[in-house]
Amino acid sequence: MIGKLSSHVYDLIASPEYEEIAEPLFRSLGKVPLVMFVHEAILSGEPPPLVDDYEEGSDEYYVAVERRYFFQPPSERVRDAVSELFTTCGVNVVTYKTNAELSILSSAFVGDSEKNLLFRVYIPSGRLYAAEADKLLSLFQDWLNRVGRYNVRQGGYRTTAGEVYEFSVMRPWPVEN
Repeated sequence: MIGKLSSHVYDLIASPEYEEIAEPLFRSLGKVPLVMFVHEAILSGEPPPLVDDYEEGSDEYYVAVERRYFFQPPSERVRDAVSELFTTCGVNVVTYKTNAELSILSSAFVGDSEKNLLFRVYIPSGRLYAAEADKLLSLFQDWLNRVGRYNVRQGGYRTTAGEVYEFSVMRPWPVEN
């Protein structure tokens, strides 16, 4: 699941009207593969730049006014309350700066979820013990398959600067009694 939160939604989450439902809702959401995107201006408390750079009445001016309104950060009390709620409930929050970045991050999340990706690690070439990392990660995969209930597949790819290792869950093992 993918979510995108605005300042207004932050205010609603922290409001007394939604207090009764907010925690059970986000506790449930914290149990599924989920990423909540929040613009960095909302989390940092820093409002977007002023609209003084644009000629009043121009298209750019109206876009900047709308952006300033939409990304106006909530109060520190609201940000802290929602952050604490997300931490308690295990909700994954990711910041973004532009819509393009949001699109790329959400697309990558969907792709990783479809592959049942557990984790990805990058090992730069030429680093101390880089050659041994492949053996270590293969042993780790073997250990995961022997002690867990899931078949874990190791994949990845090489770049000119290093190697990326990916571990994905393939299918559940039959549970032995």
